[in-house]
Amino acid sequence: MADPSPLTFLNLPEPARLSVYTLAGLVRPCPIDLLDTNTGELRSDGFHDGCWYVKRLRGVGASVEPGTRLCSCPQFPLALTLVSRQVRHEALDVLMSCNLFVVRVREGRPEMLAPLLTQIPAPHFARLTHLVIRLNCWPCPFGHDGLLSNMPENKCPLCGTDTKRGDPILSRSSPRSQLLLEAWEQVCRRLGSARLANLTLICDVDANDGDSYIISHLLGPLINYLPPLRNCNIRLGRSPTETNLASMARETALTLTRQSRPIGEPFPFGRLPIELKLLVLRYTHLGPPELAGYDHDFTRLHILNGRLTSRRLRGVSSRPMEKCCSACTVTFMDCCCPSSHASYSRTCGCRVLPMALFLVDRDTRLAAIQAFYPGSIFTLRHDNFASVLDVFPRIALPLLRNVTFELNPMQCYYWTGGAPTREHLPRHFAQISAAHSPTLPPGYNPSADFRAVLSALAARSYEDGSDTAPLALELDLLSPHVFVDLFIGDMDEDDEEQFRWTYDLYIDVARAVRESFQDTGGRLSSVRFRLATFTDLEPWLEREVLGERFVGTVQPATKGPRRILTERVPKYHVSEQGNSTTGN
Repeated sequence: MADPSPLTFLNLPEPARLSVYTLAGLVRPCPIDLLDTNTGELRSDGFHDGCWYVKRLRGVGASVEPGTRLCSCPQFPLALTLVSRQVRHEALDVLMSCNLFVVRVREGRPEMLAPLLTQIPAPHFARLTHLVIRLNCWPCPFGHDGLLSNMPENKCPLCGTDTKRGDPILSRSSPRSQLLLEAWEQVCRRLGSARLANLTLICDVDANDGDSYIISHLLGPLINYLPPLRNCNIRLGRSPTETNLASMARETALTLTRQSRPIGEPFPFGRLPIELKLLVLRYTHLGPPELAGYDHDFTRLHILNGRLTSRRLRGVSSRPMEKCCSACTVTFMDCCCPSSHASYSRTCGCRVLPMALFLVDRDTRLAAIQAFYPGSIFTLRHDNFASVLDVFPRIALPLLRNVTFELNPMQCYYWTGGAPTREHLPRHFAQISAAHSPTLPPGYNPSADFRAVLSALAARSYEDGSDTAPLALELDLLSPHVFVDLFIGDMDEDDEEQFRWTYDLYIDVARAVRESFQDTGGRLSSVRFRLATFTDLEPWLEREVLGERFVGTVQPATKGPRRILTERVPKYHVSEQGNSTTGN
């Protein structure tokens, strides 16, 4: 009996061979930039741990340094393509069908579309399933937007390039734009032969294009040539106020994904009972995230000097920067958030408040107010406390359930009578004053206005005089940290006295909350303090405000020696307030 033929790689079942290609490194967890404008070295050790995309997938590594290569994954095992024709065909099919490809084109440079036009053979190009394409890159000329960094605002956080070099919008008056659109139509024709399932298109266009020439030549080829898509994200403008572009992006994406519906008779929403109206509105972004579908991180709404925003914020300055949800596109950086751009993204986690509902008619406005205010968390950042509540309609005040006050550094400065100037380096204070400079009159004391606002919240009631629900209050007093950060790590007990002003600020704020609600008979469901220094004081301050309703202990958790200034209760607190809070 003849010996059986030896087992070879090609004799393995096809699913087994595909698994080998994947394990060999032909499938990456990160996007593949076909133009590869990044710098830096690739890894050769077979690990993906240093890749920025992999870190983002794991929820870490948001910050980058200038000159850092985004993808530092191992090189592709392209030697597989030289084994045999069958192995080459199978390997390239896996490479094209199981990876996400990115092409970021500069405005007026159609030759940068060559990877999609000529460089990939047609049989393998047909296997393309995931594509992100930008036809102009802004603010960074290399398309590196949406990243977190300590770089100046006019510098790209990834490559350090001046953002003034970013591409302009596509305009009919630009011959370079028309050349790019001609090449774009050829790309769409070729994409029609691919098994494309997920597409992201970013191209900022002129919103004042009267005859829609640019829009028709940009979106027309998509609708004419592309197959039905599973998911489509489109961005057409740089500002969310360009509502006509946002509508076009939405309609085109829904058409490509076969989700567009013909416009019929309007639904008689106004004839519904109030209970059903509230139920329907809670499924919009006026309602909670578990019903509306936005990310839980956007439950908190920030009111910055009278301007309402549902974006996540970073920084404690009077001009904090907003940041992308990082879910609108799979690259974590090519932002398609409708709250920031004229765009559409089905996967975006941002909260986009339907403010038009407040303008429909009186009954719809009242229903929207009842659906919106009770379940929202409001963080108030205002240079002048006297007008902090002006942003709320009068009928909405009784509906508030959760409010956070944030004091900025200069409010702390005025509250304490200029104590930071006396206690700290004048140059350090000058830098802080330049970065956090609200327009307040000389000698302004926010304490009185803060107490007036608290009294107004405590005394709120419905028009019929019925009581309101208790208020959950949070006091964010982290801003003094900018005055003391130079001294942390170089402190001992004898130095605590020079930061006595922060302790006095905390005590005064807690006293203002307690007295305002006691004098007006207001009710608090909870109160929370967030301190920059002496954080072991937080539960003690909460007990001082809530009194008998306080649940918990004022003793700090046992976690080793307490750090001076940042954690440990100062010694003068123990001597003045009694031995109610101690720390080692």
